[in-house]
Amino acid sequence: MLFGFTVAVIAGFLLTAAQNWTASAPLGKPLAALFLLWLAGRLSFLLPGLPLEWVAAIDLSFLPALR
Repeated sequence: MLFGFTVAVIAGFLLTAAQNWTASAPLGKPLAALFLLWLAGRLSFLLPGLPLEWVAAIDLSFLPALR
């Protein structure tokens, strides 16, 4: 739970506060793609027969995509 909370704090900061401080435009389509990547990571745990390495790769790809 600690790691999930930490990732949520980092993602929330990068997607809200950092944009407000730098006066940059909202993300739009890239934000939707990031959400779909996050959702794929959550749903991949529910797919039977999917190798655990793939599940881990899908789930862990969210953080590098945040950049």
